[in-house]
Amino acid sequence: MKRKLVKGILVMLLFNMILIASGCWDRYEITDVAQVWIIGVDRLPEMEGYILTLQIISPSEASNTITGGGGGTDPMEKAVWVTTAQCKSISDAVGVVSQLSPRKLAFDYPRAIVFGEEIAREGIGPILDYFQREHRFRRTMRIFIAKGTTAQAVLEANPRLEKSPSVAMINILRWSEKAGNTLSVNLGDFLLALNREGMDPVANMVVIHDNSEVVEAERIIPKNKQPEERGLGIKRDSLELRMAGNAIFADDKLVDWLDVEETKGYMLAVNKAKPGIIDTEHEEVNKKMAFQNLSSKSKIIPQISDDGRLSFLIKAKIRANLVEQMDNLRLDKEEVQKSLEDLLAATVKDAVRKAVEKAQKNKTDIFGMGVELYRTYPKLWKEKYKDNWSEIFARVPVEIQVEAKINNIGVILETLERKGLVE
Repeated sequence: MKRKLVKGILVMLLFNMILIASGCWDRYEITDVAQVWIIGVDRLPEMEGYILTLQIISPSEASNTITGGGGGTDPMEKAVWVTTAQCKSISDAVGVVSQLSPRKLAFDYPRAIVFGEEIAREGIGPILDYFQREHRFRRTMRIFIAKGTTAQAVLEANPRLEKSPSVAMINILRWSEKAGNTLSVNLGDFLLALNREGMDPVANMVVIHDNSEVVEAERIIPKNKQPEERGLGIKRDSLELRMAGNAIFADDKLVDWLDVEETKGYMLAVNKAKPGIIDTEHEEVNKKMAFQNLSSKSKIIPQISDDGRLSFLIKAKIRANLVEQMDNLRLDKEEVQKSLEDLLAATVKDAVRKAVEKAQKNKTDIFGMGVELYRTYPKLWKEKYKDNWSEIFARVPVEIQVEAKINNIGVILETLERKGLVE
């Protein structure tokens, strides 16, 4: 019995040694492959097909970025390589680019997919079919629409501070979302909305801005000196990437854009608002005020009247701090604080209203009101509204109610102007 136990232990140890010695049969070193970080898709002009643009990060940069290391980069090696291929299908284009690369293309860490505006307006459903089926592409990739330009132009931009557009795009998106100016959308979010009845998707928007002019700060520096001698005067000779707002779709087709104010209203209505700044203007003194959104909650409620008419109610609550005022209001007065809360509520309500109007104008239910209608009245949805929802949504009455609460007005009650310190 004891001999059998020893023999069994020896067999297990030998088996474990074989497993450890074999390693991973399909492993590869990160410096042996070319990591694809952004994928761009455009329509091939005058024929059926696509222009696929890939931004590939150099092996040394990929190693430093993914492992968190620094230094050791070859100064002769470019940070990124942008290459394109023209084919009738996305899979063919990937194969063509693979033949041009001296290293194996790896799609383990792609950060974003960018679509040109032209192909986005035609419809990106057939293209997304490939990205859904191919196991190498993650649902966490951000999805961008290049407003007024092509995906190739975005990938070839030369942003400052970052070595590649991929890093710049993700970082700009992150900070823009934290400021409440855009809603970050990944491939999974887009596909979920696209495949859901009673809902249309939104996407991130990216714009190329030509910064070939000299910065405004130079105008206060003596003109008899060259820009590089003035200190503050730095000539911007690069194409910058900017994003503020979102792209809205009807099914898989791009139909319009939400500006920053409309995006803030949209995010608040769908309960995805971020703690950003809300600017407004006090009617009595015609001066600007700014609030910091601390938290918000919202709910979309479908309503059926006694005579069978459909309407929706958007109820929202917002809690904010006053962070800036440019008038002489006495903030310690209760009636003043109440007027500020009313002002904030009216401002938020107006932003939500503009987002709703933009969506109804384009017959695209980005709010998911059809989803809420199905949840509340599933039988009625299937029998009366499902088949013609986009047309019904465009005409349905929407009431907006906003309750605002000013949490903090800061550490001072009077402005410097009221104290006589500023003329």
